[in-house]
Amino acid sequence: MEKVAEEDPQYWDKQTQLASGAEETFRVGVETVRNYYNLSKGFHTWQLMCGCELRPDGSKGGYDQYAYDGRDYISFDKETLTWTAADLPAQNTKRKWEREPAIAQYRKAYLEEECIAWLQRYLEYGKETMLRTERPEGKVTRQAGFDDRESLVCQAYGFYPKEIELTWRKDGEVLHEDTFHRNTAPYPDGTYHAWLSITIDPKNRDQYRCHVEHASLAEPLVLAWEEPASSVEFALSMTTRAPPLSTSLMTMLGLFLRQCMDSHSVHLRLYSHSCSSSPHSMRYFYTGVSEPGQGLPRFIAVGYVDGQLFVQYDSNTRSMESRAPWMEKVDKEDPQYWERNTRNFRASEETFRVSVETVRNYYNLSKGFHTWQWMYGCELRPDGSKGGYFQFAYDGRDYISLDKETLTWTAADLPAQNTKRKWEREPAIAQGRKVYLEEICIEWLQRHLEYGKETLLRTGVGLDDLWEQSSALILSNSVFAEKRQEGYKAASTSNGGSNSSSRGSDPTNPTV
Repeated sequence: MEKVAEEDPQYWDKQTQLASGAEETFRVGVETVRNYYNLSKGFHTWQLMCGCELRPDGSKGGYDQYAYDGRDYISFDKETLTWTAADLPAQNTKRKWEREPAIAQYRKAYLEEECIAWLQRYLEYGKETMLRTERPEGKVTRQAGFDDRESLVCQAYGFYPKEIELTWRKDGEVLHEDTFHRNTAPYPDGTYHAWLSITIDPKNRDQYRCHVEHASLAEPLVLAWEEPASSVEFALSMTTRAPPLSTSLMTMLGLFLRQCMDSHSVHLRLYSHSCSSSPHSMRYFYTGVSEPGQGLPRFIAVGYVDGQLFVQYDSNTRSMESRAPWMEKVDKEDPQYWERNTRNFRASEETFRVSVETVRNYYNLSKGFHTWQWMYGCELRPDGSKGGYFQFAYDGRDYISLDKETLTWTAADLPAQNTKRKWEREPAIAQGRKVYLEEICIEWLQRHLEYGKETLLRTGVGLDDLWEQSSALILSNSVFAEKRQEGYKAASTSNGGSNSSSRGSDPTNPTV
């Protein structure tokens, strides 16, 4: 972008003036729409997402849409010059804007002409980077499902440009049914990753192939599931059962969770039923950011039981708080529960503050907005078996994960090897996490199910509902073990059952 000043010395001044004008418009807009919804004062967001695209065949595309508090509000159809209101309050804006046809005419002209002209100019400025191609790498993983079914997940990563097509095929036929596609998402190094899953009968597993088509490939990359070299297959990173870490961050930033850039809305639904075919689960999410802002805490942690939010902590309140009425019952059994876990969260907050910077240095990245995230949980299946996972991400990308069966760490890339080596020098870290997942977490899951049985042991709790709750309060991860376990020797002290250490940091949340 340094090249723009050579062609247009006034560029930055003009853009600053435009942005300052937009700032004032947004200041008024966020309050005006709050009144349309008759909401109380507090933290609210008003967002605009617009853009244009120039396709290989020369055709042009564009969109212009608004959201309030993370939900669709109004969008523009540039072909018909009309506005589509998402709900009744948004009709106020629709009527107002349609009384002034020049607004729609200007937006159409911007999207089809001015935006395209600037896009072409920017491509010329950055052609060394933006017009490059990088080949995708790929793999297929699998995960056991329910009712004798399983999921195959095709993952493509490290590619550029963003446009890519993944398809599942069986005996050469392209399949669409029982597939789930996640948005193509960026990596910190400027490349992208994407995946496509399909639910299958394991008996026919060998008949399925994933085809990856990309501008960097002369021929499609064809992938199939392969038996892992070791006797233990690493667990798929919960991508088919929990919100991806990067999406959790998107929720934090108030982006449009339900609007994909390719105009396809994708909803992942997780059902936790009381019927015999589904497991019960307890999951936690932590997120720490390097640059907090208004409404965006430096650290936040939340916990879910069977998809229902039940606890929350953030660095603004610095207190663990209940988010489910049935959690009031814990006071009777354990009066020190909230105080003890608040101390644990505060220790984790400090660990995250250090970790987000430590890993930034591992990647040799410049200072700015970065995230360090942790997602973990356990589940109790109908047959009595137990499952669990621990995984970390940096800037929305997989970083390191634990295989609790082999007590080993899997580093996603070279910088993560630093953490892998550090943690494997202390075997007690992996041992403590295994104990937590298989014993302490399961015990607390059962206790929480008992506390909340009137609501949790009914049917129909979905991940869409989880996302709805998270939109209002930001997503990340939380609560920790309340019970000291014999054999758990990971630098802990007896603290009323809390997993705190004499060093003031949680031994299951070590520094990286």
